[in-house]
Amino acid sequence: MQGLWLLVIGAGAWQLPTISKAKELGYRVVCTDGASVRPGFDMADAYEVVDIVDNESTLAVARKYQVSGVICDTTDIGCRPWPT
Repeated sequence: MQGLWLLVIGAGAWQLPTISKAKELGYRVVCTDGASVRPGFDMADAYEVVDIVDNESTLAVARKYQVSGVICDTTDIGCRPWPT
């Protein structure tokens, strides 16, 4: 698994356990958050300042790092609603 990237949407205090666990499992972590200073940025291997509701920019980050997965833990606003 070494070298696989995981995108964590949001890099605030609530995402710290998720970032920590992902790294413990061997993932490289890239975080996105709309604020330029977030605690998760210090833990992550990389980060991008991207509004978590900006789908196109989030997708661009995922492609840039060729992520293997995306997680949006404890950040409901970053999840797109299902079409009705």
